[in-house]
Amino acid sequence: MVFELLSEPIRRYIRDKRWEQLRPIQNAAIEKILTTDKHYILASRTASGKTEAAFLPILSQVDFNESGVQVLYISPLIALINDQFCRVEALCKNLEVSVTKWHGEASKGQKDKLIKNPEGVVLITPESIESMFVNRPYNAKQLFSKLKFVVIDEIHSFIGTDRGIQLQSLLARLQEINEVSFRIIGLSATIGDYSEAKKFTGEEHKTVVLLDRTKKEINALFRYFKAESAALPLALLKDLYKEVSNSKVLVFPNSRGRTEEIAVKLKKISEKVQGHPNYFSHHSSVHKEEREYVEYFAKNNERGNFCIACTSTLELGIDIGNVDQVVQIDATHSIASLIQRVGRSGRREGTSSNLFLYATNKWSLLQSIACWLLYKEEYIEPPTVVKKPYDLLLHQALSIVKGRSGIAVFELITKLKANPVFGT
Repeated sequence: MVFELLSEPIRRYIRDKRWEQLRPIQNAAIEKILTTDKHYILASRTASGKTEAAFLPILSQVDFNESGVQVLYISPLIALINDQFCRVEALCKNLEVSVTKWHGEASKGQKDKLIKNPEGVVLITPESIESMFVNRPYNAKQLFSKLKFVVIDEIHSFIGTDRGIQLQSLLARLQEINEVSFRIIGLSATIGDYSEAKKFTGEEHKTVVLLDRTKKEINALFRYFKAESAALPLALLKDLYKEVSNSKVLVFPNSRGRTEEIAVKLKKISEKVQGHPNYFSHHSSVHKEEREYVEYFAKNNERGNFCIACTSTLELGIDIGNVDQVVQIDATHSIASLIQRVGRSGRREGTSSNLFLYATNKWSLLQSIACWLLYKEEYIEPPTVVKKPYDLLLHQALSIVKGRSGIAVFELITKLKANPVFGT
């Protein structure tokens, strides 16, 4: 039985949480991670327990009595690190394993403590790894020379992007300073090309995709309101208000300006009819404290309804509690994005996801229908991969030179050729 493969502290954690059973991706990941030495990509729908699927076997296998950071968790977003911190810390509690956030907004005291005594699990962004290689190369080796696992959350957001190429290069540089080869576990709900996901680890032949095809019921409704100007039609806003006023809702338009328009106008409509006041906007230009307040309010507001108009800042796996409905205003930019957004609702076991798709012109309506049909067929557009990323080659060359305070040309070329991102 898979449960018996886990260490006693982890089994105790599961019993304390009163889980009735492990989820499919967790069963598969626990067995494979604990009984093989391969890299794995865990691909399953949102809210399927991928974080636990990775950490339950990792925490069971790793000997945290050894010095040095043992597990590195890499996230595309600082907000996601802050959100996952409590989750990972709870998993580590029974093992008395320390968990540290390392990014630009994290506590300097906690970072200094980690440098003095490298241990446990570190949650970090690619940019913070790069910064350490450039500005604190000694600390990079001190902290990350004993790694056993690297967990990459939302790995699809890196594949086929400049940031992804940077991360691949950083992974190769981490392997270079590591005493033994670490294993990579990638997490994603929306991978469009499994072969590219396997290549991302740098060892395609040693990487396996664990795919959970468990489906979730989704209720979708399309509505069309023709826009006569740049502003959203009043009829659309009134219809939207009727749909969102008595539930917990995320509304995804395709711009920050539209996000503000929706939050402000829905709140005005609500004030006129004496409805609830909980209408918010959430995007990268909103002040950090305000964004965190909105996330906290949504997560801890068990009874009251709310409506958050947001951009992709709430598309990824930040936990904001239970959401009843997701609204998309005009077509999404990609099917992968639609999948992430739909997955924000109906996260409780046994509940369905509810999606409203509003269109303000005929092309948008056509695109929305096409995206929905492709989504139903389980199609996700594959990433466009740059074969010769010369700009990233220069970037990483400068990073190495700066981190070493100078380096012989021959040695630099040798290092870059040894990096699988640039050497093929």
